[in-house]
Amino acid sequence: MKKVQTGKSPKVLVIDVGGTNIKLLATGQKDSRKIASGPSMTASKMVREVKNCTKDWIFNRVSLGYPDPVINGHPLREPHNLGGGWMKFNFREAFGCPVKVINDAAMQALGSYKGGRMLFLGLGTGLGSAMIVDGILEPRVCRWSCNRRRLVGICLGRKLPTTKNDDNDDAGISCDHHSQE
Repeated sequence: MKKVQTGKSPKVLVIDVGGTNIKLLATGQKDSRKIASGPSMTASKMVREVKNCTKDWIFNRVSLGYPDPVINGHPLREPHNLGGGWMKFNFREAFGCPVKVINDAAMQALGSYKGGRMLFLGLGTGLGSAMIVDGILEPRVCRWSCNRRRLVGICLGRKLPTTKNDDNDDAGISCDHHSQE
């Protein structure tokens, strides 16, 4: 990793943390890179592997897409499909430059936004969503819930009713434009 002088235009390293892979791309690079992830991928291990994988890239900022809710630039909880240590990890100190942590679906939505209204659904190891209306991001459009290891449905603005066969009262998907959970 080579640092760039701060007076120049930002060179951003984008990190999309997923349950199967971590995808990397930096300003000025044509090809992205991947690192395998999974249950053993802790925050500190991710930083070590990203630094090693990008040592020939130049950047002075990091944008990190995290696969769970983010509050005030910090993960709200530990990811269920990765190792631990994410919630209180100091990414700025570890990378040695400013780091913006954002929900991964919100980051992907912003990257493909062209204007107007856009509902983004990200299908990967998990399922993420974000909505952008006239340039304003609503990163947690829907809260996804499962019952018996299956996704039950999608709803905008109301909770879906459960069926008599479902023994879990949180079997539907409810949308929550203001909640940060």
